[in-house]
Amino acid sequence: MKACRLCKIFIFYLSLTSDSLNYIYFNIYFQKVKDSLKLGI
Repeated sequence: MKACRLCKIFIFYLSLTSDSLNYIYFNIYFQKVKDSLKLGI
């Protein structure tokens, strides 16, 4: 449930930023998600 809420916030945040920033933020966010999955959070 926490991940779903974060995804919604992230998607909303993307809609407020430019395309170039979207790519950067998506990569950072995706890396954090992968790290969280590795830790089992």
